Amino acid sequence: MTLCRHKFHTNRLLSGMGFKVLDAYYVHSLQEIPILQTYPVIVKPNEESDSLGISESSGCINMSDVKEKISYLLSIFQQPVIIEEYIPGEEWKIAVIGKWAQRSRIRRS
Repeated sequence: MTLCRHKFHTNRLLSGMGFKVLDAYYVHSLQEIPILQTYPVIVKPNEESDSLGISESSGCINMSDVKEKISYLLSIFQQPVIIEEYIPGEEWKIAVIGKWAQRSRIRRS
């Protein structure tokens, strides 16, 4: 479960297994912000779930927005943030409990 909550490590693990994943950047401080080539992006806490730390201002269309959001998240959540390319659409969360898919719960985030 801990790995699943660490968005960046999960992203890298799945990528290494051949899954198509979003481009992502792991940021500890304002000095580590990469030069981004494409926008929009979404900026969110790396280790939260249930959309904690995500708001209307999480979608960023320029570097000024990115810096402002990262600064805010680092001060509030005291953890690294992840920057991912933005894709439009609904987000779904699927929790599987027990052996394989014997019991599961699907809900819209």
